[in-house]
Amino acid sequence: MSFLRGAFNDGLIDPDFITNSVWEGNQIFSMGRAGTLMRQVVPIHINNIYMEWVELNPDIVFWEAVEILQSPQVPGITPVYLIGNGFWSETMFSSRLDDATMDKIMTFFDWMLSDDGINTMNFGFEGQDWEMQNGEITLLTDINPDTGLHLSGRDLYQFAAGGMSDLVIWSGDAVEWFTPNIPQGIREMAAANRERVIVPGREYVWRDNRFDAVVVDEVVEMGLPSVADESVAFITNTTSISNQELWQQFRDRWESMGYLRAKELMTEVYNEVVN
Repeated sequence: MSFLRGAFNDGLIDPDFITNSVWEGNQIFSMGRAGTLMRQVVPIHINNIYMEWVELNPDIVFWEAVEILQSPQVPGITPVYLIGNGFWSETMFSSRLDDATMDKIMTFFDWMLSDDGINTMNFGFEGQDWEMQNGEITLLTDINPDTGLHLSGRDLYQFAAGGMSDLVIWSGDAVEWFTPNIPQGIREMAAANRERVIVPGREYVWRDNRFDAVVVDEVVEMGLPSVADESVAFITNTTSISNQELWQQFRDRWESMGYLRAKELMTEVYNEVVN
């Protein structure tokens, strides 16, 4: 934060870029107003930027103008690489399942993780909704007028739209590398840089998703400031107040609004769920 504040005060950071939300950053990059944008090097994430790029810069070829940069190397630190499809996915089973039921589930999983299963869930039925041409899937479905893209299996069939495939693997991870709804140039760019999907300097630990939807009324009523807003306020403060003094001001304001009490309440909820 101190580095970012100094860079802002020295005019090295575009205030429009640093003060906007993550999705607005895509637009600023696509308009040519920011030279670097941090994103996962996978087709879906790159394609999100590409879709805005072709609208704002239609005369500039995206994959000729955009380069994937190597992540910074930290001396003495070995980066941890996220390799393979479906690293977002997980499935949990009850310990009460009998062997026969588990065998049926595993049979379904085997099919779902096959090319036939993935293609059926994502594109529909071969020969009716899609066909393979020169190693590439070509969709035969109608165009969705809202998106300008071919209708997918999830658009057409209840079994696919109902999340059946998500029981096995988040289909976005599995299909993004070969879906024709993402331009081949984008997929090739991502494939050529897959080793750069890394988490530098530490083992990758998932946060516990069980607490995403926890609401503690007393904490909500405190009306604590947004962490993002506070961060921007810190970075864009151009007064002579030192970083340490500025941080203490923020800390005092949070504590006066009940931050320490909120921390105690959320810790209690965490311990109740875990234990």
